[in-house]
Amino acid sequence: MKRSTGLPPATPCSSSRLAGFVLDAFASQNGEAEVAPPPFDPELDQLTVREREVLRLIARGYAYKEIATELNISIKTVESHVSAVLRKLQLSNRHQLTKWATERRLCSCDTSVVRDDDYIKAMTEIRFNVTALDCLDPLELAAFYAQLTGLEVEPLGDFPAEDVVWIELLNEGKPTLGFQKVETFVAPTWPEGPVPQQLHVDFAVSDLDAAEAHALALGAIKADFQPGTTFRVFFDPAGHPFCLVLEQ
Repeated sequence: MKRSTGLPPATPCSSSRLAGFVLDAFASQNGEAEVAPPPFDPELDQLTVREREVLRLIARGYAYKEIATELNISIKTVESHVSAVLRKLQLSNRHQLTKWATERRLCSCDTSVVRDDDYIKAMTEIRFNVTALDCLDPLELAAFYAQLTGLEVEPLGDFPAEDVVWIELLNEGKPTLGFQKVETFVAPTWPEGPVPQQLHVDFAVSDLDAAEAHALALGAIKADFQPGTTFRVFFDPAGHPFCLVLEQ
């Protein structure tokens, strides 16, 4: 019979964090002084500033969601940066990234980031997060909806604009819109035609006429067919239908 330790089982996240903390603590106990990275490291120097920020947080045990919050970017963008770092360093997983960063003293021991209860809770709750729209140009469509709603587009940092395949609007942790690049995207033909709309987005407004003028000024197109009187249908620059709905 196994003797109970009275401790909760380790999660993958907490295990990776503890590993980083143990490595730092072991180095400190053996009298190793904190040493700054060498002035020139061919592998490190090929990473962008944002990629290094993501790498440091990965090595400190942050989950992707925590990194996104810390850097004010989306989780998808965090994943893109991690993929780029793995490719540039020719590594294959998060554990290898942590080891690589620890060997170069790129991470520091910070027990304040260990929040196992929060992590477990996040992994067991399902919450509505993002509605994603396919398009040919995510940045262009994100800019349209940012101006339509007053929300901001997540900052690119030093991520090349031409490499953006996903971007979101920032909405303070609330459900938001995401925009995904699809090379074969074809705009829907609403209300009839060969390409169904599949989804549309509704926006609540207090004044239909004022909201319509705002949308049209940003490049929206009003649909010829209007099936109701308390809402109006438009097409965004990519051709997705969306509705401005009068608040009741």
